[in-house]
Amino acid sequence: MARQWSAALSARVAGWNVAFDPHRRRDCGPLRVGYLSSDFHDHATAHLMAGLFAAHDRCRVAVYAYSCGPNDGSAFRRAIQDGCDEFIDIAGLDAADGARRIHADNIDLLVDLKGHTRHNRLEIAALRPAPVQVAWLGFPGTSGADFFDYIITDDIVTPLSSARFYSEAFAVMPHCYQVNNDQQTIDSKPLLPTKLDLPENAVVLASFNNTYKYEPVMFAVWMEILAAVPETVLWLQANNALAVKNLRGFATVAGIDPERLIFAGFLPKSAHLQRLALADLALDTRIYNGHTTTSDALWAALPVITLRGSHFASRVSASLLTAFGLPALIADTMNAYRDLAIALARDAARLAALRIDIENRRATAPLFDTALFARNLERAYGEMWRRHAAGEPVRRLVVADLGINRRRRPRGGP
Repeated sequence: MARQWSAALSARVAGWNVAFDPHRRRDCGPLRVGYLSSDFHDHATAHLMAGLFAAHDRCRVAVYAYSCGPNDGSAFRRAIQDGCDEFIDIAGLDAADGARRIHADNIDLLVDLKGHTRHNRLEIAALRPAPVQVAWLGFPGTSGADFFDYIITDDIVTPLSSARFYSEAFAVMPHCYQVNNDQQTIDSKPLLPTKLDLPENAVVLASFNNTYKYEPVMFAVWMEILAAVPETVLWLQANNALAVKNLRGFATVAGIDPERLIFAGFLPKSAHLQRLALADLALDTRIYNGHTTTSDALWAALPVITLRGSHFASRVSASLLTAFGLPALIADTMNAYRDLAIALARDAARLAALRIDIENRRATAPLFDTALFARNLERAYGEMWRRHAAGEPVRRLVVADLGINRRRRPRGGP
């Protein structure tokens, strides 16, 4: 399907008679890297990326952002703007003019952060305004396009055996493909469970993923967990009233008191991270894992269990937990997932120890080292460009770990 969408896109832009020289030579100095997205505002992608732009080494790369989305005036928007060498709003430009602007800026590598997601500007990438083009982060799968050379990934979300299903060559990061922001703040004011409709003495299982990620197979397992541990409640994100009604209906059919499902509204990010401390265990979704959601839980020192799936979107939490040093929280079968959740929900001491372990790991885990991620990403970009300049074919690229462990303390956390 992705290949068909991208082929149709390429055929459409081919009729525009817009073309750029793919062999343009770059000037001396840092590589010019352009990031293209509609999500440079209060959005999950910006939550992950907000610290990356300033973390880039200006001796290696000059950072350009091309924004196709709204300016919401948020701290995320400001952090990205302030972290770039150039921040260009092209929301008002059509695809051809957007591509012309990127080409005029002499961008060497164009990184598309949307893929086949809402508000993408893939027409711009389809016009090939940059000599090397890269897919990353926003879409957990292949673009199916011939206008992307590489996809930034890791060996867990895309094992080598899956390469035949991708149109892009793998650029394999050493720890995890997903960047994280190690300067996120967490509100510090005290919170009471009752303020958020949580029973004071309950074991709180949480899943703050979007409700479209809930599906019958995993939800049935969640009901089995609630049945096995009567003192538990399930804390979910309330996207809409119909979802609340339906999920409570499914609980009733499963023999679970629907009042044990507690629904939370949306909060600003720092307040949301704070409230996660009131949960005891996060339950990951199955077909489409938590991405930012799982990172948020770990940043807030909330243990997460996941089921390792067979495709990119179902293996993201496994990648995150591995990069964080918690592979024991990754299950390989549904029964193992259920049994692990039940065992943890029954063992308050083990959960407390896990939380302390997570708090200690945050300071040194590669998952939350934004500067280390930036250095490794720059090395990937450099090798992509070296190959291009040498006329070498696009092929799988593996970034060796720099091995930096600076024993830093993240500035945003508790």
